[in-house]
Amino acid sequence: MSVWDSMSEEYTPKIINTNIKTRRLGYIVALADLLGSSFLLVDDLQRKLEAWAEEHENDLERYFSKSGFIKKSPRHYPARRYIHLAENLRLLRISRNECALTKIGQPLPTLDKNKQNPFELSNEQKCYLLKRIIENDFDYILPLLRLLEKHHHSQEIFSNFKEAFLKHLETRIERIGDILKSSGFMKRKQLIMKWTQEKKYLENIIYPRLDWLLDIQILDREKSRKRIYELTYNGRAFVEKILENMEVENNANAWLEDHYYEAFGRCFIKQSVISFDALKEEERSKIVHNLLEEAFNKFSPPNLPFQHISAKTFLEFCCTKLIGVRILPTFTQIKNMLNSLPMYRFQWQPSMRDGFIMKI
Repeated sequence: MSVWDSMSEEYTPKIINTNIKTRRLGYIVALADLLGSSFLLVDDLQRKLEAWAEEHENDLERYFSKSGFIKKSPRHYPARRYIHLAENLRLLRISRNECALTKIGQPLPTLDKNKQNPFELSNEQKCYLLKRIIENDFDYILPLLRLLEKHHHSQEIFSNFKEAFLKHLETRIERIGDILKSSGFMKRKQLIMKWTQEKKYLENIIYPRLDWLLDIQILDREKSRKRIYELTYNGRAFVEKILENMEVENNANAWLEDHYYEAFGRCFIKQSVISFDALKEEERSKIVHNLLEEAFNKFSPPNLPFQHISAKTFLEFCCTKLIGVRILPTFTQIKNMLNSLPMYRFQWQPSMRDGFIMKI
């Protein structure tokens, strides 16, 4: 990503184009596992995902229901929709008909898994995927979360979503305060005002997101069987934190880097959690060094004279693995440790929100 792309993204609506059938985040994890560190042709990945879905059909039904099931088809539409969702979440990229995991996607296959049912996400997987949703779908997911604080029936959510989304866009335009910079949000507002098949559009927007929130346990699974979409106790606590701190997207990246993991840990794990900076310096250093060694083994390109990894890849991997052991980190804390560790060279470029770590 160029500096220009990074700057222009700040004023681009963060919206994922979804299909009503892309309902289960477990398939996104499966896609990452199937790709691993390799490249696959799109057709090959579609077939592999269809085979995986068939193998785990009973797991899906035991988990919740068969909503979002990937059924084998001649044109592979169900599998292709999930590939496009993973691409929109920036977990994989497609180039010349080949798929590969991105720097952000690489850590996903390394996270803890639920061995009983792949659709039951682990804390690490929930933490990782929720952050990707917030980053890339900010302008749809925030209005929906606001609605879910007050409305729990699908009819109410559908009736109020368009108005809530337009209000959200108006707030974004106001706070940007520049006609040119806010043009993307104004165009999106005009597009929504011209909807001709509102019910169909809303079905493709709302139903997938409700199920993602269910997978992450922000919504109560049992009540949703009765079409009652109610926040869990943990989910409500998290939603209160995110709505309080992320009303302005310009602050979203800073909040996600330095407050997201603590919010997730305090809301969803709660018991026996400890802040990273509460650990002794020697212990912090040892933890980060061990995770660095693991990351270099997993993510460093082979056959290069100098071993190096993306700083963003490591930060996402490191922070999520720490959540798995009930330690609550921030990007800033891990960056400070990287600057102090011998045998490694760390460089961060704020404009790119990435950098590199090299063994020296």
